[in-house]
Amino acid sequence: MEQKSRKRSLREKSVRWLAGFFLVMLLLTLLSRAADAVTVPVVQTGYLKKSTIDRTVTAEGRIVQNQERAVSTVAGLRVGSVPVREGQPVAAGDVLFELDAEDLSEKIRQAEQEYRKLELALKDLESGKDLTEQERNKAKQRADEDYANTSVRTGREVEDAERAMTKAKEDLENFLAGDSDAPAEDPVLTGLENTCQEKQDALDQAEQEQKDLEQEIQAAVAADPPQEAEIRRSYEAKLAEAAERVKTCEQEKEQADNALESYLAQKDAKNEEDRGAMEESLRAAYEEKKKAYETALQNRKDSLENASRNVEDANAPTKEDSSGETARMDLENKKRELDQLKALEEQAGKIVSPADGLISKVNVTTGDFTGEGTAVLMADLTEGGRFQAAISKAQEKYLSRGDTISLKQNGAEALELPIDTIQQDTENPNSYVVTVQVPAGTLEIGTVAVMTAVRQSETYTACVPLSAIHREDGQDYVLAIQETKTVLGTELTAERIPVTILDKNESLAALSPGALTEDQKLITGSNKEVNGGDRVRLEDT
Repeated sequence: MEQKSRKRSLREKSVRWLAGFFLVMLLLTLLSRAADAVTVPVVQTGYLKKSTIDRTVTAEGRIVQNQERAVSTVAGLRVGSVPVREGQPVAAGDVLFELDAEDLSEKIRQAEQEYRKLELALKDLESGKDLTEQERNKAKQRADEDYANTSVRTGREVEDAERAMTKAKEDLENFLAGDSDAPAEDPVLTGLENTCQEKQDALDQAEQEQKDLEQEIQAAVAADPPQEAEIRRSYEAKLAEAAERVKTCEQEKEQADNALESYLAQKDAKNEEDRGAMEESLRAAYEEKKKAYETALQNRKDSLENASRNVEDANAPTKEDSSGETARMDLENKKRELDQLKALEEQAGKIVSPADGLISKVNVTTGDFTGEGTAVLMADLTEGGRFQAAISKAQEKYLSRGDTISLKQNGAEALELPIDTIQQDTENPNSYVVTVQVPAGTLEIGTVAVMTAVRQSETYTACVPLSAIHREDGQDYVLAIQETKTVLGTELTAERIPVTILDKNESLAALSPGALTEDQKLITGSNKEVNGGDRVRLEDT
């Protein structure tokens, strides 16, 4: 009995120990599952699907006018009244502002006086120009005449000097050759007498030329008495030159006379001269004539050069004078201004709208004066309007000229319109301006509208939410759910699968087919960070 009792007690203990073990295992399992609920990431999943990668571009912009009209008038006129304000619509012919009538009349009177002054000034200028041209022509004529006279006179002087030099040379050569045909009379005496006669002839000629020049001056003065001072001033150099020639001839004549008198005195003392003295005298006479000839050549050259310079100066082009053309332009401008003022007076100083429009800016104020620029700027409603909006450089590549966009304004029906232009913003290189022409009468100028454009791609067979894509070390990948059987049941882990992105937008990405299958669950989101190989559990749905 005791042995049976011991066996029963051991069996009961074994059962209790076994029950306790299973209870501990149950508790540990519950604790493990509780720990999993806290530490294992909860994920959301999705599958591959066919789709297009659409791009939607939305931008807010404003309706602006296609054409602006600038209304202006003559500057410096007092404004009487301004009945319009900015933002006000106006019809063609409506008064934009009125000019002060009294001020306009005064401006016309002043413009008429200024026009008359400019007209008289132009007339005086043209008259003075004609007189200057006449004087210039007269100076040209006189310079040509002086050159011709100088050429004749100096040519005659050179010829005379050359003849005298030739005669002296012949006398010397005949004396040296002892020519029997030589004159019996005293050649020295003859030479001296000839020299005296030549000097007298030269003096007479110089005096006659001086007299002719004085008569020429008198004739010129008589022909043009008001220009007497100018005429005499132009002849001063010639008179001085003629007087210098007379003085030189007088001195040479006096020297020749003295030489003749000296020779005659010596001849009285002795009848016969030494042959050496005769030869020396003839040589001296020849050298003198030769020097006189060379001097005459140089004088001719200098005189002709001076006369030629005077001709060049007289024929030199005059300085370009645009004063006449400038005065004529001033007169034309003043005439144009006067015509504008009179036209304003005919329309009672009223400046009206040229077309139906919307006042954009008013630059005139009652009581002030009009300026040089635009007085009133207005949008021309007859030319319609256009929508303009700024988009980013990234958005620009999804739009093209001619694409249809949806344009909507609060309280108005959406319009389907083509894109007119896409241009880079000159002030911001990373921004572009989209322009869409808006039909007249649809959207009001100055209001805000929203543009929406959708660009569709081709259909891709493997598209996933963009949240399913991860990237590490330059490689894109997705995390797929993998089921594994364990003693505790089926465990879910994340499998890292590399992928290639063909295209994507803000929400979807198109993948290169083959890397994934349609029945694979892909992790699209989780409450914690998930890496390849991590245990995960699905979110309850």
